[in-house]
Amino acid sequence: MKRYPAYKDSGVEWLGEVPSEWAIVSLKTILSRNDGGVWGEDPVDGEGVTVLRSTEQTEGGEWCIDDPAARQLTIAEAARYLLETGDLLITKSSGSAKHIGKTTLVNDEVAALACCYSNFMQRIRLLPNIVPRLVWYFLNNRLARLQFELLSNTTTGLANLTAGMIGAVQLPLPPLPEQRAIADFLDREVAKIDDLVAEQRRLIALLAEKRQAVISHAVTRGLNPDAPLKPSGIDWLGDIPQGWEVVRFSRLVSIAEGQVDPEQEPYTSMPLIAPNHIESGTGRLLKVETAAEQGAVSGKYLFEAGAVVYSKIRPALAKAVTAPVAGLCSADMYPLTSRGKLDHDFLKLSLLTPGFTAWATMESDRVAMPKINREKLNELMLPVPPIQEQHQIVVHVEAETSQIDVLCEVATSAITLLQERRAALISAAVTGKIDVREAVAPIATSRHSLGVSAMIAGVVIARYGRQPGHGRVWLQKMLFMAQTHENINEIDGHFLREPAGPLDRDLRDRVEADLTTAKAIRVTRVQGEREAYHYEFLGDVAQLRADLSAALGVRMDGFERLTDRLGDLNTKGIEAVATLYAAWNDFLIDGQTPSDSDITREVLDSWHPEKSEKFSADELDTWLAWMRRQDIVPSGTGQKTYTGRLFV
Repeated sequence: MKRYPAYKDSGVEWLGEVPSEWAIVSLKTILSRNDGGVWGEDPVDGEGVTVLRSTEQTEGGEWCIDDPAARQLTIAEAARYLLETGDLLITKSSGSAKHIGKTTLVNDEVAALACCYSNFMQRIRLLPNIVPRLVWYFLNNRLARLQFELLSNTTTGLANLTAGMIGAVQLPLPPLPEQRAIADFLDREVAKIDDLVAEQRRLIALLAEKRQAVISHAVTRGLNPDAPLKPSGIDWLGDIPQGWEVVRFSRLVSIAEGQVDPEQEPYTSMPLIAPNHIESGTGRLLKVETAAEQGAVSGKYLFEAGAVVYSKIRPALAKAVTAPVAGLCSADMYPLTSRGKLDHDFLKLSLLTPGFTAWATMESDRVAMPKINREKLNELMLPVPPIQEQHQIVVHVEAETSQIDVLCEVATSAITLLQERRAALISAAVTGKIDVREAVAPIATSRHSLGVSAMIAGVVIARYGRQPGHGRVWLQKMLFMAQTHENINEIDGHFLREPAGPLDRDLRDRVEADLTTAKAIRVTRVQGEREAYHYEFLGDVAQLRADLSAALGVRMDGFERLTDRLGDLNTKGIEAVATLYAAWNDFLIDGQTPSDSDITREVLDSWHPEKSEKFSADELDTWLAWMRRQDIVPSGTGQKTYTGRLFV
């Protein structure tokens, strides 16, 4: 992007030149308040004033408020430390200097909590002629965070900032119209980058699921898809190929006993594996350190090269690795050695399957730190193919997972580059290295006013519309679920029990017309398919998301969780979910509590004859179970579906 027409020396070495019309100010000169927080007393009967903590601030300056603290404050304290929209909260005390200075902006949703803030945080309130969002961008940038680190002092092991230190931070300040323009520009561009990062993280999550599926299928079903199966007799395992055995763990594997002193040679110089050295779910060893390097003092288990080392604590993390060399492991782990019928790498894969992990988690002791004891592990029944087939399975899984790992590395690298670009863009904009004023101006004049239903449709089309089959029927179900499950009644749909229902043709036509007029989408007929249409998103998704978030408020989080769960379903899948949800919800609205068979019969017998041609009872039962796992369960709110045009 282009630079400003003229620059001047800022007089600050680390800042260099700034646009000639900008000022360099100390933060204290643009503040109306700069005060520490309060903690108060333990609440009576669990009730009190919500007090936000620095742990609810992310490193990126966002909020993560899952379980806010309730504290007993005096009336005067509650009034003095009450947060308002536009306030900025800064972490001023931390065990690490790198956490000092992380800053969050109090938005309307946080202000609606009527909350205060803890004494580990500092609240600053800006003068009326300062745009809080711009200062928030600056304070979370490395230029400010480095100042916070340099200014902070350390007492009793804590890094601390005082009000005076915070006020001493220097920042470049443009005129008010440019403050708004830069903040608007960054809102739009940063949202685009964040969306791309989210997509890469979603890809990594999907690849991790695929990795688990590859391992699970290989070690429980083998490599021959046509192999005849037989019941295993084990609930979590199901059927296994004929020719495989089911054998008790204690007959297959020896669990090491007896510990050695890591402060004595030769053990001091040996590698020591602890749970934190193993990547969850992959069996990958992240690093190798000796017992001496780790300062180990308590007893450890000894293992030989090739043994499988399994973390018995927090079994849900699925941590197991094949030891590359002889060494020690922490007492929180089991060294496992095959008694001859198991390939060690096959054993490791078995321990990484979701089925085994679910069993171990269920069997783990119900304590603060769950763990699986050796007695329960020894009782486990494992599927065991012939040893030659085990070797083939290990080779196959390694080949498949290595390809998945490469894709994960590419996605991880993309995230790193995007985050670097994000930081560089913010730094360039808030210090005047780029002139964004012309980039912002067209947005204000070209935006088209959209209703909530059209904004929701535009956001889901932008995110998922490129996937095959995500057309009109799919979009209708997304709108129905958003209205009914998340109570977004502004959608104002009136949904019919039609063959492709729940369906509202008027809503469909209105949404398409609004988005087309706003030049946000293009609707095209799919060649060769009757009544099939494709959506192509053309607009500014970051701006659209920002507008939708402003319209929905606190409901935006629920809407995004819903779309995360539904977005990748194909048309048949989302139709099954939406139809079951509608039938179930209609029962609840009528004051009835239906069984699963009541819901499926309602869909197959009382909706439309075509539903029974699309779905079987078993398919619908599977989708009902999926809905419960995803917590997509109706509550009996909203409108009932109706049959006004059932047979049209």
